[in-house]
Amino acid sequence: MKGVLAKTVYMYAARLIVVCVAVASLAACNRELKPADVVLNEDACAQCRMAVSQIKFAAQVVEPGGMPFFYDDIGCMFIDIATGARKTGYAAFVADFETSAWIPACDAFYVKSSAVKSPMGYGIAAFAAKEACERYAAGIETSALTYDEVAQHMAAESVYGSDGSAEGSVE
Repeated sequence: MKGVLAKTVYMYAARLIVVCVAVASLAACNRELKPADVVLNEDACAQCRMAVSQIKFAAQVVEPGGMPFFYDDIGCMFIDIATGARKTGYAAFVADFETSAWIPACDAFYVKSSAVKSPMGYGIAAFAAKEACERYAAGIETSALTYDEVAQHMAAESVYGSDGSAEGSVE
């Protein structure tokens, strides 16, 4: 009985996180704020505190007033947003995997796979062009995802763990 109750609690928590992520994804599309310049190997990730070392996996959230928060892994940004760590009205940006140019996170196309060796192991790469994302995804036998789809994957993994078991944490 205890296992059934725990699974039910995790299921409701996962649904709540998905709703929160959907609301957060709307906020990520603030078109008035612009990305800041990151200093590789000096700027620290706002989530895990590791140095941002590879621009192709970097992300950032810029809050109203221009305060940037950098991330060494796109997954760290998704976690930070989902936990409500950022003020409302922010803009989220990700680096294009191919060009390293900053693009609005809500406009990007994503690949999420263990074949993508990102700094913190979330396995997420972002692309400005859908065709480029689909081409890369086909090469590692996965598919292109939208911002909302990645957010939902991240929410489910934080509750259930990457293997689908109810052993992830809800924080």
